[in-house]
Amino acid sequence: MNREENLKLEFNNFLISKFKLDNIDYYSLLSTNDFIDLKSFVSNVNNIVTMKLTLNFIETLTEIFHFSELDKSNTIQNVQSVNPNTNGFDIEIETPVKIIAEIKGYVPINDGETFGSAQKTAIKKDFNSLKNGKSKSFANTNDYYKFFVLPDFEKTKVATISFLKTLKNNSEYKNYSFEFLSEAKGKLNKSSIYIVFVNVT
Repeated sequence: MNREENLKLEFNNFLISKFKLDNIDYYSLLSTNDFIDLKSFVSNVNNIVTMKLTLNFIETLTEIFHFSELDKSNTIQNVQSVNPNTNGFDIEIETPVKIIAEIKGYVPINDGETFGSAQKTAIKKDFNSLKNGKSKSFANTNDYYKFFVLPDFEKTKVATISFLKTLKNNSEYKNYSFEFLSEAKGKLNKSSIYIVFVNVT
């Protein structure tokens, strides 16, 4: 099987299995322009994954902080009204409790158990923002509970644990406190960044 035949097989199998379509050759039905259009749309999938994780995480926050239905509804409304490219946190809550959160729909590259270089850089940037604020959003995050959210996949958990171990040996992060929310005991504090794995269904 040559390279294009392999790409065709993978493409068709994906469409047929995911969307329960008839077993025909969809690859050959699409032009190069169609694939370019498809590529442009697929680039937006990250925003879809982030939104789904965000909404599921709001359920977690509701349980932790005992949000009323109104608080929960207002939080969802605020998230839904923000452009995904806005220079702020993915979740910003002022009331009934101050919360900021960054959401990443990351899975390790190449189906492995480590994050790629670009993923690590983005995660470190989010950690820095959660601890030190964003110039156009928050100058000071000391009064906020801080969360970093990832999808609940086993390989993502393994990659996260491995990555945090490397940060502990980095002097730049010696003043950072990371905790897994699942292992947190007692009342949460505002100095730690809580790592949360959220169901993606």
